[in-house]
Amino acid sequence: MKFAPYFFFIFFVTVSLVACKSDDGGNGGGGEAANCEVADAQTAQGNFRGADFVSQGGTYIEAPGNGNGFNCAIYVKNPTNTDCVFPLFAGTQDIILFSIDALEPQTLTLSEFGGATFLNFNRVVDNTSEIELATCGVLEITSYDESAGELRGTVIAIGQENSAVNGSFVLSLCEF
Repeated sequence: MKFAPYFFFIFFVTVSLVACKSDDGGNGGGGEAANCEVADAQTAQGNFRGADFVSQGGTYIEAPGNGNGFNCAIYVKNPTNTDCVFPLFAGTQDIILFSIDALEPQTLTLSEFGGATFLNFNRVVDNTSEIELATCGVLEITSYDESAGELRGTVIAIGQENSAVNGSFVLSLCEF
C-alpha cells in the first residue's frame, strides 16, 4: 500500500489550496463557543456540523514524503477499525485535522487562511471531502511523551459553518 504514506501529505496540500467562503448565517451550532481565546478544562468536545460530540482520542503521524512536521487528527467518533492511517467511522468520516512543526510545547493561533497554522473540521462522504476551516482559535501542545507515544494539548476553535471544539486532547502515535 504505497499510497498510504502520501495520503495525509496530499490531503494537507489540498486543504492549503482550498478557498472556502465563510458562512456567517449558518446553523452549525457554535453557540457558546463564540470565544476563541481560552480552552475549557474538559475533554475536547463541541459541535461538529450540527451534532454534539466528545472526542474519542486521535492520532499524530510524521508528515509523509519530504514533508516537515506532524499531521494530527482528533476523532469525533470511535473508529470502527484499528488502521490509524485510514480510520473508518460509522456513517460519515468526521475528524478534526491540524498540523504542527514539532513535538514540543507550543501555542499556535489559528486563522481562516493562516498558511501553515490551520485547523479544519473534515467530513468525508462518498469519497468526497467537505472541509470547514477554523476562522479563529488557539491550539496549545502541552506535552509530548516519546516513550508512551502520546501528544497532549488543548484546543479551542470555531469553523466557518459554526462547528466548534473546546478542551483537551490526547493523541497516540500512528505507526505504519
